[in-house]
Amino acid sequence: MRHAAFFLTAAALVVGAANLSAQTPSFAGTWTRIVDPNAPATGGGNGGAPDALMIVQDSKAVTMTEQSMGGNDVTDVYNLDGTDSKKMMTDGNGNQFELVTHAKWDGSTLVTTMTRDSSAPATFAYSLDASGHLVVVATLPRRGGGKPVTITVSYRKN
Repeated sequence: MRHAAFFLTAAALVVGAANLSAQTPSFAGTWTRIVDPNAPATGGGNGGAPDALMIVQDSKAVTMTEQSMGGNDVTDVYNLDGTDSKKMMTDGNGNQFELVTHAKWDGSTLVTTMTRDSSAPATFAYSLDASGHLVVVATLPRRGGGKPVTITVSYRKN
């Protein structure tokens, strides 16, 4: 009986430790892009990456707002229960389209996808590096097909 109790206690400790290590990180806060002066210039100077992100996170959703100097902030909501989030948007030509976003945890990395109509999705992987910086790896489809473009951007928490 003692052996059974010992093994049950040991198993509970192992499961508890696994749950602690499997906890998802919090990306909540305001983040400012870290500019790499040695990085090659891209078309938009930063590959289209926002200069600042404001992230609100709870157990149900992650809400990300790309903050812009012109006040045209863009907010996306990622449901953490496996369901898609949808919103109507307007492109530069005045055409409306539906943007579908989806999120899932891959260990301690939040992987999100954005799909417009039936086009290939854009994928974003959010993680924290050893310094506590938010690292975003974006894999973006090319117009007309071809190999996707991958851009990595780091952010410092304010």
